[in-house]
Amino acid sequence: MTYTDHWRKAMTVSFFLHIFLVIAAGYLLSGLTAPLPVPAEVLLEMDLVNDPAEHAGNRITTPEQTAPPAAPQPVPAEIPPVVTPQIETPVTEPQPVVTSSELTLAAAENQTNSPAPNHSASTGSPAAVPAAGGGSRSGIAAPGILSKVDPSYPPSARKAGLEGTVILKIQIHANGRPGEIVVARSTGHVVLDEAAIKAVGKWQFIPAKDRISGRTVSCTTTLPVTFRLH
Repeated sequence: MTYTDHWRKAMTVSFFLHIFLVIAAGYLLSGLTAPLPVPAEVLLEMDLVNDPAEHAGNRITTPEQTAPPAAPQPVPAEIPPVVTPQIETPVTEPQPVVTSSELTLAAAENQTNSPAPNHSASTGSPAAVPAAGGGSRSGIAAPGILSKVDPSYPPSARKAGLEGTVILKIQIHANGRPGEIVVARSTGHVVLDEAAIKAVGKWQFIPAKDRISGRTVSCTTTLPVTFRLH
């Protein structure tokens, strides 16, 4: 077999192979470009009605009425607890108790025109006339208290818890002012006795009075002053 025969045989095989490829490619291309099948339309036969309510059996359905939403309840405001203010009770300082109702007339100056006793005339001094029963049954009216200043409780005596009653002997002038003041009976504590004397020295008295002449007279009286811790 010559070279020419081989070449012709190769050309023939190549020719048929190309035809086969062209036919296969055309078949493939025709499958891709073919239109998709359209599904057949399904037609439904229905009656035409004018009023949907008649078709539904003449029943008109009304929409369900929904209840209005409940109004939100107001939230009660939290009331803060009432705090009762504690009232502090003031601490009262212990004060002395002064008993002024026991003011007793001890003696009064004689201002009447009756003759004085011999010993009074010899000395030249006014005679002291005792007023029995505080002047209630004599010619001399007993003195009284016009204004007074309460004694202050000495801090040292209050701290030490000292108490007691002092009886003062007071001279009251005709003008109502106190004169000499002495201790007739002590409390047993000098600090309390001195506090009583200092306070009574600032008092103003209603002087004793002669019932006959109506004139005020000097007199001597006693007064108890009590110091007591409450």
